[in-house]
Amino acid sequence: MANLPRANSVGLKHLDDELKSELVHDYSALPELDRMEKTLATVAKTFQPRQWAAEKRVVDLLENADRAVMKAVAGELGEEELEKTLDQAGEATAELLAERSQAAAATRALLEVLREQLRAERAAEPVREEHRGDGEEEPALTAPLAARWLNHSISMQEEAVRFREDAAELKGENWQQQLRDYSDALEHAAELAPRDELERLSKQEPRARSVAAPRPAEEVLRAANFGEEEFAVEEVGPVLRELSDALDRQVTGLRQLGQRLEAHPARRFGKHAEAVMAALCRFELARTLRREGPILQASEQLVCRLLDERLAPVVRELTAAIVRFEWYFKPLQMSSDGRKVVLGGLATERAGLDARLLLNSAERTVLGLSWFCALHMLQPSDQRKVLVMDDPTAGFDNANTAGFTSTLRAFTRLLRPEQVVIATHDERVAAMLAEELAGVDGWPESVVRVRFSRDANDCSVASQEWARDGERQVSRDSELLRLGESLPA
Repeated sequence: MANLPRANSVGLKHLDDELKSELVHDYSALPELDRMEKTLATVAKTFQPRQWAAEKRVVDLLENADRAVMKAVAGELGEEELEKTLDQAGEATAELLAERSQAAAATRALLEVLREQLRAERAAEPVREEHRGDGEEEPALTAPLAARWLNHSISMQEEAVRFREDAAELKGENWQQQLRDYSDALEHAAELAPRDELERLSKQEPRARSVAAPRPAEEVLRAANFGEEEFAVEEVGPVLRELSDALDRQVTGLRQLGQRLEAHPARRFGKHAEAVMAALCRFELARTLRREGPILQASEQLVCRLLDERLAPVVRELTAAIVRFEWYFKPLQMSSDGRKVVLGGLATERAGLDARLLLNSAERTVLGLSWFCALHMLQPSDQRKVLVMDDPTAGFDNANTAGFTSTLRAFTRLLRPEQVVIATHDERVAAMLAEELAGVDGWPESVVRVRFSRDANDCSVASQEWARDGERQVSRDSELLRLGESLPA
């Protein structure tokens, strides 16, 4: 059996899909040959439709195989009996496959001969129209086309009945209705065919030719089930090509059906059924608990608590530090129900209205930076060694740019990441960041400004414009400012 495709897959449904047996349905879905052979016999009187000796036996044995698989999965049939039933169906399928393969090869060979002969005939002498008596008109529709149209309309009507039966077995109402609508459309299309007229035209005799078509070899005709009588190559060719394609599809389908019979998972399921069912029960129990039970509820409560008690205050303070919301924004409000987070406040007094719908692009950037920095801060120390930001001040005015750089300075000095990487296209912001992040008391160890440009070969080139080690010392500045001395009384 195939493995479960996803961790959230329904295990029992997957097992049913793997073990279900629709062998008869798969066989009935193959293209029908009877209609095509009847059409060919109508066009070429010399063709004899085949009597597929193994076909009826294949259908009966496939039905037995479907029933045997269902009983074996339910524990009502032994493994040896199941294998015997599947082997019998496989042997009958292989026998029919051999018949269809032989017929397909013979049909292809005859079709190729007819193509070559038709090319030779047209090259030798153009076709001359036969003399018609007064009042005799060219038929409005040729017999081959009329026969194909008639049989196709009959096939569509039969397929409509099958689709309507399939729709009744579907569980989804939407798919049921769509399949019923499709069946109605097929029936309507079949009703548009003028059955009586098509039946009359399909039986008309093919028009004789003044130049006789060269005869294929007798062994080729005999292998393709044609007699010795002559036929019109132009009229037989299209129908024969359609039959050849159908036989090829039959061969492919029967070969796949035989492979399914040989490797059906029900053959080996009995040995592992107990262990598989126990594992599926544990899987379904865990899946249910995770999706609907106390584990899900506990997870939602934990997430809500983290959002409300830890994340929300940090986001609120970072937003305030960047934009100084006492005069710019209202205080940020966050609410969560386990499935959704609403960021209220800021631009509205309605806590239930998501403020992100009311902010401009720069204001949304402020909120996004605050959220990102808060999440970074709450990570374990070994998972926040590097801080990377890509053009964080895009769209900021001078006040918000200054607020962000000063906040970033305090943020990085608090967390002390091993590396901070800030990308920006703004020279003003680059200079401000270099000043704000200059080394103090040996941290950061170095501040490097790198410029990227394009060379003559359109390659990106990085050049270090300057690098300066931290030189400022808080103790030295305190001494110069005489902050350590006591004030006069």
